[in-house]
Amino acid sequence: MYPRERGAALIFVLLIISVLSIIAVQINEQLRFNVKRLDNQRQNGQAYWYSVGGEQLARALLEQIEKDKPVHLAQPWATEDAVFPIEGGVLQGRVVDAQACFNLNNLLVVRNPGEAPPAETVYEKQFTALLASLGFDAVRAMQLRDRIQDWLDADFQVNGLYGAEDLDYSDRDLAFQSANGLMAAVSELNLLVQLKPEELDALSNLLCVVPETATKININTLKPEQAPLLVILLNGVLSEEAATQLLQQRPEQGWESVAQFLEDPALAGKTLPEDYRDKLAVQSTFFRATINVLYYDTQFSLQSLMEVQDKKSRVLSRRYGELF
Repeated sequence: MYPRERGAALIFVLLIISVLSIIAVQINEQLRFNVKRLDNQRQNGQAYWYSVGGEQLARALLEQIEKDKPVHLAQPWATEDAVFPIEGGVLQGRVVDAQACFNLNNLLVVRNPGEAPPAETVYEKQFTALLASLGFDAVRAMQLRDRIQDWLDADFQVNGLYGAEDLDYSDRDLAFQSANGLMAAVSELNLLVQLKPEELDALSNLLCVVPETATKININTLKPEQAPLLVILLNGVLSEEAATQLLQQRPEQGWESVAQFLEDPALAGKTLPEDYRDKLAVQSTFFRATINVLYYDTQFSLQSLMEVQDKKSRVLSRRYGELF
């Protein structure tokens, strides 16, 4: 073999070795990627089942609530941010009363064609009063109220001065249609109006959504920071400072009844209309559990809306998201 041929053969062999090396590296990287992906799937699956286990624990605690007895924050279900060690991480969970807030679905008003508009409901008055107490101007409050009501009602007729139906939403860059049904999450508000960050912060602790209308608010599970909500529930007969103090001085086991609550010295001499009294309660049937799982490199969050009746619970909906 001539020297030039030997050199060419050597170059050819080196080229083959280089190509094989590149292929081997790629196979190795792909193998590592697949192993990591399978491990992530395994971890995510295990974290999910841990979260379901946390949900079952929450249901067991809620089923301890005695039928027809007051629901209050001294009960086991209300333990805040309970943490449980698990193999490879921790599980953290909390349960909140989903009726310790203003249910946006209460704003549903059925309007029949050809009939005069119905009188303003107590829920409408409470909602606009709540927004006013948080610094929303009257136009902004009416805009939000009207759009929520059009979102909830089954017709396609625009309500009020600031309502919106399909024609308004189909004009947007990302077009969509009005729900024409009950809301499933407070986050739907972002579809109706563009809320500022400070507006969202102000509303986040006071508004909620449960899959029913005409729900009552449990005064035993309101927290002092929700005093603005108590003020509007009481038709403004107390100041926010007085409402905060009333919640801070609430009996440890809560009020036994709405009547006992209204007999509190802080409300002495105050008159509350009957239709406002009807919106208060000391019991709850809807609860929201948030289960956060940290399992090795995986973070998993499960939010479950539950209904409890006659010491039996059921999960109405689940949402999955990142740990927070």
